[in-house]
Amino acid sequence: MQKQRANQRKLIMIVAIILFVALAIVATVLIVNKAQNEQSGETLGATAKCGDVFQCIEKLDPESSLEEMNRTVGSDAELASEKDNAKVYKWTLADDTTIEARFETYEHENSDNTRTFVTFSIEYPENLVSHDADLSRWPEIKEKMGEADGVTYDQFVEMVGGIDGTIEEKSQGSKKFYWFDRNGGYLSASFDNDSGKCTFASGRV
Repeated sequence: MQKQRANQRKLIMIVAIILFVALAIVATVLIVNKAQNEQSGETLGATAKCGDVFQCIEKLDPESSLEEMNRTVGSDAELASEKDNAKVYKWTLADDTTIEARFETYEHENSDNTRTFVTFSIEYPENLVSHDADLSRWPEIKEKMGEADGVTYDQFVEMVGGIDGTIEEKSQGSKKFYWFDRNGGYLSASFDNDSGKCTFASGRV
């Protein structure tokens, strides 16, 4: 009888140890996953109410008010700098992922009326964008830009290997995109919202 009770206590102890070890393993896995998710949010592009940083800049309207922009992003922007007629507001999605809105206010000549121009720009880690563009036709792009018909965004995309550009800036009048290759080269180009044509391009090929 005593031997049977001793065996039962021994079995209970073994089961308790197994449960303790199992709980410890589960807790460790949860902690590791949480740390990985937090790191992923910081290095792979955090998301906001409007989506990731690229989706956000597409959804933001330069004609809207700061309050409307805050509602689009889902948080209030911080005043990053202020000088003369310009104010820069920033939304921080992660340590290395931000959206900025630059407000520049100008007075009309011979009038008390003012007009505010807004330019959005973003910062993000390099691993979020494609580095598969073919920049070998850059001389051809420059030549075509000097012609009367110019270069549209779709033509630009076709000439860099069918790779869509990564939007970097957006204003009332234009959008600016970047293309990257695997050798450290890049092209940046601005396109007029009305004509759809490239107005400026530069890069390192």
